[in-house]
Amino acid sequence: MVRSAVLLLLTTSTAACAAGPDAETYRIAPDNANADIGDLELRDVRLVAGPGGSGSATLAAYILNPGAEPDTLTAVSLAGAGSAPAGGGGAGITLPPGEPVLVGAPGQPEVQVSGNVSPGTYELVTFTFARAGRGTVNASVVSAASPSPGGGVASQTPGSPSPTAGTTSGASPSLAPGGGAPTAERSALPTETASGVASPAARSRQP
Repeated sequence: MVRSAVLLLLTTSTAACAAGPDAETYRIAPDNANADIGDLELRDVRLVAGPGGSGSATLAAYILNPGAEPDTLTAVSLAGAGSAPAGGGGAGITLPPGEPVLVGAPGQPEVQVSGNVSPGTYELVTFTFARAGRGTVNASVVSAASPSPGGGVASQTPGSPSPTAGTTSGASPSLAPGGGAPTAERSALPTETASGVASPAARSRQP
């Protein structure tokens, strides 16, 4: 599938850099991807598809930098699409130490993906950070009407997301979390962390 490049838009709100660890702003679903890239913790990673036929989606992800030094999300790309710099003017999205950044949440940095994505599938999303390096996560694609797929959605503070394993660089395909039936051949969720770099695994389409 041919996809256009990812466009990253950083909101201009001065309060948009992060939310406190106790902010009730995210809903964690077990079917969404989790991964560790370097010291960074990526949780509840997913793509929220735009209206039918719009050819766009919004990235949603909880990113926590537990280290002592700030990091920067410099670029994001989809498999088969070009990489675009993050943030206005390529400045990137700053990840302050100890403060979660809720990408795609109201008042937070926004990442717009331009391309054909379909709810119920998975897309390989590659994150590039200034310090942590690069890692790939197989993110679920959900509809705007139901941004947390799989049922059993629970409200949690972003400081305590449901942990699952990260992905392994060069990892072989594995099943997505949640124990569901196989999905698209490009579909998978992360398995474990190695050398701070996450990479995807493939699985088959759900019936």
